[in-house]
Amino acid sequence: LHNVPVSVREGKFVVEGQSSDPVIVDIFLPDKNRIATVVARDGEKVKLKLSTKPYSFSAKGDEISEQLSEWVKDNASVLAGGDAAAINGVVEKYIKGNRDNLLSTVLLLSYYNSSIDPLAGTQLFDMIEAEARPSYMVEGYSEMLGRMKAGIESLVVTPIAYYVARDSADVFEPGKNRYTLLALTSTLHGRDTIVGKLARMVDNDSVKVLELSVDNDSTVWRRSIAPDSAAWAQGWLPGGVMTAGLEQLAIPRLPYFVIVDSVGNQLLRSSSLTAVSTRVSEIEGE
Repeated sequence: LHNVPVSVREGKFVVEGQSSDPVIVDIFLPDKNRIATVVARDGEKVKLKLSTKPYSFSAKGDEISEQLSEWVKDNASVLAGGDAAAINGVVEKYIKGNRDNLLSTVLLLSYYNSSIDPLAGTQLFDMIEAEARPSYMVEGYSEMLGRMKAGIESLVVTPIAYYVARDSADVFEPGKNRYTLLALTSTLHGRDTIVGKLARMVDNDSVKVLELSVDNDSTVWRRSIAPDSAAWAQGWLPGGVMTAGLEQLAIPRLPYFVIVDSVGNQLLRSSSLTAVSTRVSEIEGE
């Protein structure tokens, strides 16, 4: 990281540098507010039109910089709103549709807040094709994500309060079972696609299944489970994924599964029921 102070004369300034590889250049005002981000490399002359008005710069001379300035303009209202989750959402949308573009890496490094959900950040990082995320650019970032992810995976699961269908309250406590599979589901996020598979996992005595819905409305949740002949415990979380005890686990998507042992250690975190089934079989064989 290099900091280069510049002097503005007659509304213009020039910055020169050397790098055979593309580098990310952030431009800040004296008050530390960023007004532009561009990409530059040897042999290029990137011309910028800047404004003290946020998210209104334009760039010419580098294709990625030009694409970035357009993306910033298109998402100016979201960026100006300052909601990190919303900003992460527009970055994620771009990356999913442009996995082979270096701009995906630039957006991930410069605009995505991985501290909110390092697991989701890791998944986005892995989603970008290798040629679009050069190692010299992402080395430090990948190490940071690794440390964040390891921190979440090492967290001990604490009690989680939830409601059951008859409107009474209950509490999940890891110590109640030797192993528990927490299945986090939502009617709007594919619950119907996993119910049959989940049913086949309750035929063992080693791992108890607790399905917790994060539906916004308890009525929607009750309707979704009404046709079930579920042999597993079911509950509803009024606070969704931000429910006390669950919030710290940073659930990255739905449905999502966490296998927990009796002291609260997370043995598996995955959105794949195939991975869950494999781990359950391993536990049964112990």
